[in-house]
Amino acid sequence: MAAALAVAGSLALAEGPEAAGEEGAGPEQPVAALPFAEPAPPSAELTPDGVFSFLVGEIATDRDQLPLAFNHYSHAAAIARDPYAAERATRIAISLKDHAGAMKSAQRWVDLAPNAVGARQALAHVLLQAGDRAAVLAQFEAILAIAAARGQDGFLQVGAVVGTGQGGALGPALMRELVDAHAADARGHYALALMLFAAKSHAEAVERAERAIALDPAWQKPRVLKVQVLAADGRMAEARAALKEAVDQHPDDVSLRNAYAALLVQAKDYSAALAEYRRLRSLTPKDSDVLLTAALVAMQAKEWGEAREALRMLQAGGEREDEVRYFLAQTEDLSGEAEAALALYMQIDSGPYLVDAAMRRAGLLAKRGEAQAAREMLRALRGAEPSRSADLYLAEAEVLQKIGDEPALAALFAEAVSAHPKDHQITYARGLHASQQGRVAEAEADFRRILAEEPEHADALNALGYTLTDLTDRHQEALGYIERAVKLKPDSAAYLDSMGWVQYRLGNHAAALDYLRRAAALLDDAEVAAHLGEVLWVTGAHEEARQVWDKALAAEPDNGYLRRTVERLAR
Repeated sequence: MAAALAVAGSLALAEGPEAAGEEGAGPEQPVAALPFAEPAPPSAELTPDGVFSFLVGEIATDRDQLPLAFNHYSHAAAIARDPYAAERATRIAISLKDHAGAMKSAQRWVDLAPNAVGARQALAHVLLQAGDRAAVLAQFEAILAIAAARGQDGFLQVGAVVGTGQGGALGPALMRELVDAHAADARGHYALALMLFAAKSHAEAVERAERAIALDPAWQKPRVLKVQVLAADGRMAEARAALKEAVDQHPDDVSLRNAYAALLVQAKDYSAALAEYRRLRSLTPKDSDVLLTAALVAMQAKEWGEAREALRMLQAGGEREDEVRYFLAQTEDLSGEAEAALALYMQIDSGPYLVDAAMRRAGLLAKRGEAQAAREMLRALRGAEPSRSADLYLAEAEVLQKIGDEPALAALFAEAVSAHPKDHQITYARGLHASQQGRVAEAEADFRRILAEEPEHADALNALGYTLTDLTDRHQEALGYIERAVKLKPDSAAYLDSMGWVQYRLGNHAAALDYLRRAAALLDDAEVAAHLGEVLWVTGAHEEARQVWDKALAAEPDNGYLRRTVERLAR
């Protein structure tokens, strides 16, 4: 029945939980009398002709013979007055773009099942394509009436029709007209805001969400939607302020606090996010999703004790065993407890975290001088998990980089590129390592190989530009590559650092400082600090340069690039 299901789903007008008002404004109402009189049942039993037509329609649908299926379902619907056959005929006609057939079948479906929202949606969909404003609005009003009798949100069900995109600008225009005709109903403004958000009409979406909030201040969905629109529009400060205000007004609303915590994570304000997850844990002590997320946010905030406590609670409850063990191992790993981490990684011998655990375990083995054991483990796993072969090659390359075995690393990269010639991640890693070793020609060849196949590969553009900036005098050429990368990812700290560095090499010190300060604000990184400090130093801001370097050295005292920069300039 795969083909039949595909046809039935070709018109996305389902009445899902949201459309049915599962969390709509106000309590769900009991079903009242339905607004449209149902037709009398057929007086006679199904005839052999009707049975034959229905069966042929079913078989033809299974065999993807849709025109034949449409003809027989239409005949069965006409002679048996069967709404199911009318529905099938309608959906097939729509999928075939048979507008005349769809109109006739949809009207018959409505006649046979006047209180079926799906029938009304299908007819509205066909009428939209025909551009019949008055008839479409009549069906929209019918949907609202049926939904009201059932205690459902009819505006969302209308929105499902408009969301198909049929009728061009007419659908959104009629949705606005419908909502404004019911201007006191918050649900209409919310449904319209959802539609506008999907269409990226952010300003009007915010306006409609605010109207819904004003009409029903206790309903939280419009508040969350407003924040989502603001965030999508890049207005993060406004989004954060709006959601914080809502949380302060409704401190025990779990959905609001969840949304606020997620927004803080998106903004990388992990300390503030963790405070929200602590509150969520007290509000929902049995919610394992909240507990796990709290643990992950604690890891980001480097609150290792809190992360351990949350993960061990999950472990004690026997939930998500492999997942919890993996993140607990990561907590030990990142907090410097290598032996505890290794023991936990070793316990993960199957499941979705097997390869990731093995790769992290390999890194720890290499650190303690067991590089050969790490390589053997990764090679064995590469044979057992071929879908992760590329990742395992990269993990083995990291092991070899840690121990500085350049001949073995060159051979491994050659093998990996040969095995995965289209995997740009491997080629990029090889090029990046060549750049770090000062081998400009090899690095450039790898980056250009990627760009020949994927011209908008932002990382390759940035890496090529940075390599040419740092290791050659081709600075103007480098600028072009970095500009393309920054255009693709304007908020990337690494790309802003590259732009600042090439501006410095071109002698544009003011522009260099601007880009490097922006990079440093986004990322605490020793190389960014080295670059910013150097430009400050050469422009005479020695005290500020020392402050930048001292802070970075406190965080990464063994970073060779940073130390060499300081020694070169401030001996």
